[in-house]
Amino acid sequence: MFILLWIVRRWPLSNEMFSSCLGLLPSPRMTAPQAFDSWPYSMNLKGKYMKRMFTLMITLAFVLSAAGHASAWVKGNPAGKGNPQGKFSSAPPPFQVSYEDGTYRGIFADRGDIQVALQFTLVDNHVTAISFRQLFHSGIDYLTGKDYVTVQGIKEQHQALINYLIGKDIRSALQDLYDPGSIVTFEVDKFDSHEAFTGGTLRAGKVISAARDALNRGVYRY
Repeated sequence: MFILLWIVRRWPLSNEMFSSCLGLLPSPRMTAPQAFDSWPYSMNLKGKYMKRMFTLMITLAFVLSAAGHASAWVKGNPAGKGNPQGKFSSAPPPFQVSYEDGTYRGIFADRGDIQVALQFTLVDNHVTAISFRQLFHSGIDYLTGKDYVTVQGIKEQHQALINYLIGKDIRSALQDLYDPGSIVTFEVDKFDSHEAFTGGTLRAGKVISAARDALNRGVYRY
């Protein structure tokens, strides 16, 4: 407030600048000369101090209007799940997006290796078929490594994870994969220990990343 008063006191207004200030009113109906003529104290308004005071009133109205819009936006975009800081996001809500029918392919790569390659088919945003084209980590190809029971078991765990998506809307169901332990409930014994790999140990984020990569790339085959 004090800053605005100081600016108004120090800011000499020409008639042209004053007319521009009138344009800041939310719904201007009159030009500057008409406003002066209709004002009860029109003679005093022609004085520089009354002009400055009137400019202050216009500025305050503009600031309050902007604050009202900001408050309305905050009420319409509260902080919560998916928007923890209440920050603005340009991304539309999940169900506002619709994907074309067709086959999609995507990958997750790390340290020079394609660890996960995924292919799935969508019809009306629902997954009708899904499979791995690559499942690789630390030199082990889990799709072709049939010599070890553990490797085969981990492959089956990953297959169970993606099979969860079949028949579901990918726009909502893909998020569920972040909790693989609730989807894959069977365990796989480790190579040389009494411990086991559970569904909760799956790196589901890699699968989700490959799926999102596929969606971002668009339809691979119609």
